[in-house]
Amino acid sequence: MLNLFQRALFLAPSFIAIAGLTLPAFAQAPTYQGAYTYKDGLNNIYFVTGASSIGSSIKIQITGITVASEKSSDACGVLSFKFTVGTNPPTSVSINGTATDISSPTISTKKDWTCNPATRTLTPGKSPAPSTTTPLIQINRTYYVFKSPNTVYLFEYIGTAHKSVKINKCQFGVLKYSAKQNVNGSSTVQAIVAGSSNTPQTVSSLPLAPGAPVCNRTGTALFPPGWIF
Repeated sequence: MLNLFQRALFLAPSFIAIAGLTLPAFAQAPTYQGAYTYKDGLNNIYFVTGASSIGSSIKIQITGITVASEKSSDACGVLSFKFTVGTNPPTSVSINGTATDISSPTISTKKDWTCNPATRTLTPGKSPAPSTTTPLIQINRTYYVFKSPNTVYLFEYIGTAHKSVKINKCQFGVLKYSAKQNVNGSSTVQAIVAGSSNTPQTVSSLPLAPGAPVCNRTGTALFPPGWIF
């Protein structure tokens, strides 16, 4: 339902055409169905804040997402990866679609092995080197696994990511969908504004908006047809 202020604007000549569509314009924060966090059909997520956040960036914590990247092994078959500071590593990762348990690595303190690219052989130092007998080694936050040499692998895991979202003149910011960090229905998103954390929300429970709001240069929000305040 529109309040009196919104109705007045709606009935006034306040329609603006963009890309062939006529969109109603309102000088207010663009909530959808009363929600300050919602999504669209392209899996983008919108965060509406107060006017005090305009022009600043807020932190978004996303949990339960698939983080994917391509990683290459070296000439001796050593593939390395590490996780973000402050996050707990998962117990399992996927390498080219194969689940790999990383919960019990061989712990080392120094990477002192050498690789001979010509012969594709590893020469251990005083510390253990990745091999068929020690296929997984952890040094600080970095993990080393023994795989095929000079091969590109698809590396995936379920984890937590932090994103920065800038708030525009219309008091909202957009977390754009990324195939490399696949936010799915069971993922949760949590906005951290001015040091205060909002309640985590499951993506599947967020209202689905009929399209994306647009913020013009004057700070007026434009909405697609079917928008519900």
